[in-house]
Amino acid sequence: MEKVSNWLIRKTTGKRVIFLGVVFILCVFFLLPHLETVMDRVSHGAGSPDVHFYYTSSQLYAWMSDYSDAGRLEYIKTRFSYDLFWPIIYVSFLSLAISFSHKFQLSCNVLLKSYRAYFNLLPIAAGSFDLLENITVSVNMYFYPEHLWGLDWISGFCTLFKWIFVALAFGVFFRESFGSLIIWFKLKRS
Repeated sequence: MEKVSNWLIRKTTGKRVIFLGVVFILCVFFLLPHLETVMDRVSHGAGSPDVHFYYTSSQLYAWMSDYSDAGRLEYIKTRFSYDLFWPIIYVSFLSLAISFSHKFQLSCNVLLKSYRAYFNLLPIAAGSFDLLENITVSVNMYFYPEHLWGLDWISGFCTLFKWIFVALAFGVFFRESFGSLIIWFKLKRS
């Protein structure tokens, strides 16, 4: 863990964070609405399980029943095309942005090396659970109407942990970014 965290801190630059921030914003305004439109079309308005905070096995099967056979295959295709791209973007942006704030605070001698150096790994945890969620829901979709006992249950927990780590990562991002801005303004005034 320490090697990955330190590597992110070493590789982060302001230009990379800005570039990934622009890509992130473009995805939020263009890719995600497109994905939502595709999911609404193939699910006949039922939507996608991965936008919910948590769901049970029976809720997952109820959603899957709203999809046609072609809709379930389309769901699987989107999970392994668009929905692979999106986690890479948000994980990269958040990990590097958090690393950049940490690096800046270290350079100002405001922050001693501490457990906060590992905060840049929270987005990686979120992305990992996002990928696990995509895999487990897709396998359930593929084998529908068979019940894959256990895997249907795991899907809901992958979604839950994804959202927990996404929330933590964004919380740290805003906290560290705000803290860095305050330090930067204080340094400019002195």
